[in-house]
Amino acid sequence: MESNTVTLSLGPPILKEVEGENEAHIFDFELMQKEKMVPEEFKWASESLVETSEEELDVPLIDLRAIKGDEVAMAAAAELVREACMKHGFFQVTNHCVDPNLITAAFQEFESIFKLPLSKKVSAKRNLLGYSGAHSERYASRLPWKETFSIPYKHMTESHSQVIDFIKSTLGEDRHFTGLVYEKYSEAMKGLSVNILELLGISLGVDGSHYEKYFEDAESLMRLSFYPPCIDSNLVFGTGPHCDPSSLTILFQDQVGGLQVFVDNKWLAVRPRPDTFVINIGDTFMALSNGIYKSCLHRVLVNKEMERKSLAFFVNLKEDKTVRPPENIFGKTQRRSYPDFKYSEFCEFVTKHYRPDSQTLEIIMVGHPVHWHKIISPKKQGGLGVRSARLINASLLGKLVPPLSGRALLRLKMNSRMGFNFDWVMAQLPSGILIGQGRGDFAICQPSIAFETVPMLAGVPLLFGSSKLNVDGSHFPSSQRMGVGGVLRDSDKHWVAGFSGSRGTGTVLEAELLAVSLGLDFAWSRGVKSLILESDSLDVTNELQRPNTVHTHPNYGLICQIRNLLNRDWEVALHHVFRQANRLVDALARFGVMSEDLFTIWANPPPEVATLILQDAISPL
Repeated sequence: MESNTVTLSLGPPILKEVEGENEAHIFDFELMQKEKMVPEEFKWASESLVETSEEELDVPLIDLRAIKGDEVAMAAAAELVREACMKHGFFQVTNHCVDPNLITAAFQEFESIFKLPLSKKVSAKRNLLGYSGAHSERYASRLPWKETFSIPYKHMTESHSQVIDFIKSTLGEDRHFTGLVYEKYSEAMKGLSVNILELLGISLGVDGSHYEKYFEDAESLMRLSFYPPCIDSNLVFGTGPHCDPSSLTILFQDQVGGLQVFVDNKWLAVRPRPDTFVINIGDTFMALSNGIYKSCLHRVLVNKEMERKSLAFFVNLKEDKTVRPPENIFGKTQRRSYPDFKYSEFCEFVTKHYRPDSQTLEIIMVGHPVHWHKIISPKKQGGLGVRSARLINASLLGKLVPPLSGRALLRLKMNSRMGFNFDWVMAQLPSGILIGQGRGDFAICQPSIAFETVPMLAGVPLLFGSSKLNVDGSHFPSSQRMGVGGVLRDSDKHWVAGFSGSRGTGTVLEAELLAVSLGLDFAWSRGVKSLILESDSLDVTNELQRPNTVHTHPNYGLICQIRNLLNRDWEVALHHVFRQANRLVDALARFGVMSEDLFTIWANPPPEVATLILQDAISPL
């Protein structure tokens, strides 16, 4: 057993971990079903519970046996896969040569794990591996109504008992047969993944063996998911809307159903077919295809009366692998959609800092260093052709940059050989690095060349007196998309700069808090030392004015980040204003929801909001 000590009782259905690195609630699903209870941690806001379309997803069914050794059949199948993956990333395979008796045995062994006493299951936790009840060790709200058991599997290893050893170390020495079943199942998935990777390579027009070789040392993950029935199945999700961070997912689902994919603004069901695997593209393979193939938003519904089981095999790269698409995937005019990145960096981001959604890959890529030569080199050489700060479009580069962990102020000396012979002043923002020359010319980018830390933001005009920052978050219930907007004014109420941006999917409160966080960081980067911050969200102002926030708050991490910003060496007064006095930033936040850009800086007010400037400016300073 691990060092974590867990206190269990037979009373309440929520049991709390009292020692160990991570505090987590432990949920007894059997007891919750018996008492017909659904804790608040599992419930989703009504606007997130978008109804299902009666249509089914158009998923091609590929006969792997029929295409083996038949070039014509392979070419036809590759075209079907290409069309599906460019649209939504899902297809199915049959005649896959996986023994049906092995699949049956794998599902029968669910009983030997998920029907164990709760204390035994909890003792099988191994950080993000082994047993998990609703992923409560990672999240505090909108929890999935499921139990999982995750097993690591290395494709290239001298061990022939790695899964057996893992099962015995977590569930006990008497679990040899369970381990053997999942060892054989993992080996079968490894073999199946080779065939699928070959098909994907051919469908993308690259060597059929390219991805097979690229993944030969893969470090995959098998996950058993058990979805108990739920009395209030209309309030919860078995798995909420998300995109898989992995490269590929090979899924075998039982006949209960529940898997849905978001396509053309509708949730479409993936109907279970006997002896058929569902394959879907994950974020990493989307990058490996240079964005040609899509990693699509999907979810799992819970049945009110029947339990659901599924076996997912996530094909993952070895952590030290560099994610880079093959050179021959690019057309004559096609550019790189994503820079090279280490798979380990992506893993750390999605396990420690971000709950995967439809924009996971975009957001981490925005925080990834962009090589400076790609910005200043001529367009005909694949660069952006930028030779001056005034030519850099912050909105254009927004997709290449944002969330940075540090907040240091930086000065960068550009040499004349690169076309710049003056000092650049830089400040880190959540959306990247603000670069300025003191004339109001700025851009957002992240050069991968040396810089030095300086004590103050020299070269960028400081704002004297009390500046005012209005912020707002926007949320579209139908798509769950969030947007942010903000305007910074000087002490004379003159426009200094505004911002807007799209921030993925989430809740109304999360959008409002993100707007506050981004706005504070933006004001600090402009040299503000005295600030009046105005928000029309009473929930935000009340929460931030409390002395502390409980750690189970769904936005605990974001609130802590804002408190850290407020505690910097400056004066910030937080005020609540009515929506009528915040119309301008409300409009910018709505721009953000509809935008494809994560962070756009408005040096001048956009024409569409000109009439709102006066109305917004007359609120008391």
